[in-house]
Amino acid sequence: MTKKVNKVIALGSLVALGGGCESAHNMSETTNTNVVDTKAPADSLSLVQRLRELTALKYDTTLAIAERPMCYVMASPLAEDYVCPVCDTKTSSTAYANGNIRSIRGKVEEMKMMGYDVVLDESGYCSHCSGKPVERPELVFKIRFSKNAPYHIAKSNIYAEYDAVASFLKSNKDIALLLKTRNDKEEVFAIIKKMTGLSY
Repeated sequence: MTKKVNKVIALGSLVALGGGCESAHNMSETTNTNVVDTKAPADSLSLVQRLRELTALKYDTTLAIAERPMCYVMASPLAEDYVCPVCDTKTSSTAYANGNIRSIRGKVEEMKMMGYDVVLDESGYCSHCSGKPVERPELVFKIRFSKNAPYHIAKSNIYAEYDAVASFLKSNKDIALLLKTRNDKEEVFAIIKKMTGLSY
């Protein structure tokens, strides 16, 4: 085979590979499951109906990694100041607590992007806003489904609870995927009811 023919084959292979990469890139853009649906949020009646339907379904489950028994030594949490997003006051905290709050903020922001009226009150972590020494701070989650309704209020520092609410509000598909990783489905529904005030 001549050098000229080899060169043509090599160039053809590169073009084919480039086309494959472009196709894969386009596919990843169109199938991105992290894109937040910006349609109007569901009202409380629709969400209660969704809860009813979800509790009636049966799910094939796989034991979640977090639920598998593990043996490890807990490291001491690193000291890190919590900086209040309202007044900029610094309060003694830990890197773990601050990271957890940032993750929860992300989930609350996701719910806001879906159009839901939600608030995350972090004042319990701020010595200035709370007006007292911070000992066992709690995040306060507020949600309402109509403009003139009072906020439902729930306290939680657990990221998984905010994740469950966000998955439920996003779509049936998202909450179904979450439920498939949980052995205790009733616990997930109890979390959703606790955090949203919705019941059926």
